[in-house]
Amino acid sequence: MAGLMVATVPSADGTDDQHRIVEALADSSTRMLEAGLWSAGPGTRDAEFVSGCLGGLDVPGRLPPLPGETARGFSDVYLFRPDATSGAGELLTVAVVAVGEADQPAIEELVLLLGDPATARCRRQELLDGADADTNGGGATPTVEVRTTDDLGVADASARLDLGIVFAGEGAEHRVAYSYLAARAGRMFVLVRLVTFGEGGRSGVDVAVELAAVVDSLDP
Repeated sequence: MAGLMVATVPSADGTDDQHRIVEALADSSTRMLEAGLWSAGPGTRDAEFVSGCLGGLDVPGRLPPLPGETARGFSDVYLFRPDATSGAGELLTVAVVAVGEADQPAIEELVLLLGDPATARCRRQELLDGADADTNGGGATPTVEVRTTDDLGVADASARLDLGIVFAGEGAEHRVAYSYLAARAGRMFVLVRLVTFGEGGRSGVDVAVELAAVVDSLDP
């Protein structure tokens, strides 16, 4: 299973949650490789700043333990670059966490968090405050656009948060965008994160379709 990092945790409910997660992430890995992405390393090695607004969802590899958790797994970070010299590209990560029957409300809360406009406003202000405090920003002033979707029509509950950031300064613009998509499928929580940077040169991977595909793979 190339391009796959999975943490093994036994199921408290007697079902093989870990096996389902491994198989679903293996299917996702195959789709990423077929789309022209390649592994840039384990998703559990994320060392980025963790937002105070997103409950840990912005860095899947550092998602804290969830109430009643029985199993979890992370894909690698998948990278797409249109060519070796391009400054454009994509990074994609998938995470899946299983919880006990009684703990489904906890993972539904995470889904609802992504679709809440208040979360988007919080993250936008956090980014702006961070830029103001960055003494090495070279005078770049960010423009931040946010958008939430509270129902993607996937599984029992789903939502999406999109952040578009443009840094303008010294006659140049630098663009980066973050998309976070989550779904609850019974006791399973699925998170897909996509980061795009630069202009043009996209893989064509539809992250909403990928979210639905991972959910389908988890169906016993």
